[in-house]
Amino acid sequence: MAFWRGWLRRSSYSGRWREMVHRSALTLKLLTYAPTGAIVAAPTTSLPEHLGGQRNWDYRYTWMRDAAFTLYALLRLGFTDEAGAFLEWLQARIRQAAERESGPLQIMYGIDGREDLPEEELLHLEGYMGSAPVRIGNAAATQLQLDVYGELMDALYLCNKHGLSIYHDGWMQITRGLEWLIDHWDQPDEGIWEPRGGRQDYTYSRLMSWVAVERAIRVARQRGLPADIPRWSNVRDRIYNQIMERGWNAALGRSSSTTTVTCSTRRCC
Repeated sequence: MAFWRGWLRRSSYSGRWREMVHRSALTLKLLTYAPTGAIVAAPTTSLPEHLGGQRNWDYRYTWMRDAAFTLYALLRLGFTDEAGAFLEWLQARIRQAAERESGPLQIMYGIDGREDLPEEELLHLEGYMGSAPVRIGNAAATQLQLDVYGELMDALYLCNKHGLSIYHDGWMQITRGLEWLIDHWDQPDEGIWEPRGGRQDYTYSRLMSWVAVERAIRVARQRGLPADIPRWSNVRDRIYNQIMERGWNAALGRSSSTTTVTCSTRRCC
């Protein structure tokens, strides 16, 4: 109890509903893995979206997207140690990045950094309230989800804003991943919803690709870091224009979930 009270005393939050915010912070802290700095999406597996359903996935891994959002929340509350530990974990994943069809980074890893997360159904278990199958592992690990680069770069931008250092080697690794995104942003992916029935041109993936490039430009300028600003700015603007031209549904008066490609080649903006 003394540890948790001492940890909460590091909080810089003083706004409304402070007790509830701190309870939420404790939950996020419990999702961190101190030996490596990893942050899991959830401590559970195979809880169904609805009773009797089959969409029962194993979430006991570090999703890049979820970890970035958790990092954002912890930083806003003043918990920079956890953010620094996750940055070290992330830099290790960037260093081990491999050439793969789904990009240099996987969308999720084991808390120890392992990439191989084979999915298996445990048919001898009936599942929560009869909601089978029970799964361990997650086949979505090999999906292409372009938005994760945006969430990660936004988290790095916030770390920079809170004074956490981005060293030369780390920046060089980050820019290599960004250069891959710059060459591959305009293609279908599985996106944030992780469907298993094929890829689409998701508007959200385009938006977060824009965020990745835009935030990288900001960090490079603020820190005086090496960057091909003219090239990055050109790609940022191309993504913006595509979203505005293809991602808006005039009939509905809102953004659409996918962009509609209307020309013979994808790289036409």
